[in-house]
Amino acid sequence: MKMESVVVALLVGLVMGGGVGAVAKSSCPLPADILPCLCFDDDPLGLVMDCSGVQNEPELAKSFTANFPTPDFYELRIIHDPMNLNQSLHFLEKSTFGEATFQRVNITGTQIITIDGYAFDKSKLTLTVLSLDWNKIEQFSFGSLARYTSLITLHLAHNNLRHIPQLVSPVLKFLDVTGNRPLVIEQEAFAETPSLEQIILSHTSQEKLERGLFTALGQMDVLDFSDNNLKEVEGGVIVTPNASMTVINLSNNEITMVHHDAIVGLASNALLSLAKNEITQLQQLHWQHIFDQLKLPYGLIDLSENPLLCGCEIAWIVLNDDYRNLFTDTTKCVNGEMVIFLDPLMYTTLCRPFV
Repeated sequence: MKMESVVVALLVGLVMGGGVGAVAKSSCPLPADILPCLCFDDDPLGLVMDCSGVQNEPELAKSFTANFPTPDFYELRIIHDPMNLNQSLHFLEKSTFGEATFQRVNITGTQIITIDGYAFDKSKLTLTVLSLDWNKIEQFSFGSLARYTSLITLHLAHNNLRHIPQLVSPVLKFLDVTGNRPLVIEQEAFAETPSLEQIILSHTSQEKLERGLFTALGQMDVLDFSDNNLKEVEGGVIVTPNASMTVINLSNNEITMVHHDAIVGLASNALLSLAKNEITQLQQLHWQHIFDQLKLPYGLIDLSENPLLCGCEIAWIVLNDDYRNLFTDTTKCVNGEMVIFLDPLMYTTLCRPFV
């Protein structure tokens, strides 16, 4: 009987302890100690600290003075209603989050204006995603990026930023600053971010692009300059060292002219969108290099909702099946004809001086 009792005790211990060699899971602090924040285990990712209930910075900081069984969290969430003025979280201090570390931070819809450059410094080795969309941020410590050795994604869309200085980060891949306007981008802004793959600069009141802005970005994939005030795309402004770009979105601007070698670095399967602009002519001198970078069946050029003239000046496109079929079926001449269905025979007959 004694031996049976020992065996039962061992079995109970194994079950309660999770088995031989089991590692104890991280646990949340006591709920009452962190109110109005909430903590839960988002298994298998890890602990999540949801502080959407905080009203201001002192209240937020107080929650992080609790006795934490572990300082390591998977995610911090603060989701506010921007119309609720009772939520008056205006700043984040160096000490706001105590010793806590995060892999992901999502702060959305708050009244935050400034964030201390060291507010997330405890997470400089762990933070991979910093999402700060739809706040009131006027000042962000871009100079601190170099300290964040794992930060891949930075979202700062729809804030009140006015300036993008030179960024320094060997690991940053995704940058979104949509809706910050007017936004000034320094010419060397991306010279020290060699891993950048996606840059979203939509709705930032851009009127002109600086030459050489992207020449250091050998892994560039997606570039979005839609919904701006661009008038021309000058030579050398969108140039990358490799043919890596699969999406360039220049739609909904006021572009009338794309110059020779304005766009260099398109992958053969890229989508180039210049929809909803004011382009009337596709001069061979300026456009042929763009067409030569793309290949069927996946390369596409979208010039829908442009007042395109389809006279003999585009015979060089119509008479080349590979060029003509790069257009989307929404790309139409000013008279409504679809460019992909223009008749090569007619152009051969009527446009001899141009052929």
